Amino acid sequence: MNYLEKLQYHYKPEKGWINDPNGLVYFDGYYHIFYQHSPNYEVPGKEPIHWGHARTKNFVEWEELPIALYPDKFYDDEGCWSGTAIVKDDMLYLFYASVTENKEQTVSVAYSKDGIHFEKHPENPVIKHYPVDGGPDFRDPAVAYIDGKYYCVIATGHPETKTGRLLIYESENLIDWEYKGIIAEWE
Repeated sequence: MNYLEKLQYHYKPEKGWINDPNGLVYFDGYYHIFYQHSPNYEVPGKEPIHWGHARTKNFVEWEELPIALYPDKFYDDEGCWSGTAIVKDDMLYLFYASVTENKEQTVSVAYSKDGIHFEKHPENPVIKHYPVDGGPDFRDPAVAYIDGKYYCVIATGHPETKTGRLLIYESENLIDWEYKGIIAEWE
């Protein structure tokens, strides 16, 4: 098969670069997949990262949807990087690593009632800075709902110890997050 041919059982957007699927989630009768995306180029690095978006009912036939996240705010003007999706109260929420022009990494959220059109939360970034246990590489938020609370796990590195770490935050409403500590560490 010629690598330029459209794939038959894997999703590929009509144009642009695709990487790192984010937040496979079931919402409003469809499975949604979000991914890091460079919509105007076939290679990364020529424009800030966006979140592409597609949905399916059967994982064979895919519908490409409008771009879910654009890097258009002061807190994400260098990109909307990896994250996750979660459903709460019939709303679809996207959590992502928001990267500023100065390469500062924070966590921001967008939400949607219809699963297609997303609005960034006015209190973004919802996690404004890495804690003392973390470092400037502060990314890939993963959010889960367990026993009545929301938890966000974030990957980071510590510049002094040179270790990788997973940090955990807790929330009751997906907007106000409290840092709880390190849940894993490795060299």
